[in-house]
Amino acid sequence: QGGLVAISWHARNPWTGGNSKDKQIGDFDDLFDANTAAGRRWKEQLDLMVKGLTELKAAGVPVMWRPFHESNGPPFWWGTTTLTPAQFRRLWRSTYQYLVHEHGLDNLLWVYAGFHDIGNTRRKPVLVNWPGDDVVHITGVDAYDDAMASFTDADYRALRAKGLPMGLPEAGPGKQSAAGRDYDWSKLPDHLRGRA
Repeated sequence: QGGLVAISWHARNPWTGGNSKDKQIGDFDDLFDANTAAGRRWKEQLDLMVKGLTELKAAGVPVMWRPFHESNGPPFWWGTTTLTPAQFRRLWRSTYQYLVHEHGLDNLLWVYAGFHDIGNTRRKPVLVNWPGDDVVHITGVDAYDDAMASFTDADYRALRAKGLPMGLPEAGPGKQSAAGRDYDWSKLPDHLRGRA
């Protein structure tokens, strides 16, 4: 219908089989060795992504593909508390190689999305894990911050300097509410709540 599809991939932990927030990892090189349990799990995940993304390519659908988001923060196994920048770059680039060059998924717009939360002192500069200008098409940050005016710092300037389209793949308030990380739905106009 002329719209864009955006897909964020919360890859499971290939060492343990746990979810994306499980940060127990083993030997990083195991990911690239099909003779290890982690390597087999990782390839199974990649192949599952290939299957779905190939269906979208066959249908002529471009995809804003956002893997390994918020890598400059601590939430996921691919983040800065678990992987080194060199390991992260290898992870991103090998995934790009597999999906684009080995499986021909040239319908993907690769989105590098850092994490911006002015109150989170554990985050590193947004480009700490930059995988390379040749494997990123769109930049952005996931921003959960009640004072978005604060996003005029070095992270913003660093992303803008890349000269790529930039956006907010995830955004919302910084404070938890009864509704979770969302604004109070009861205060939205009816037409935004599907009641119009």
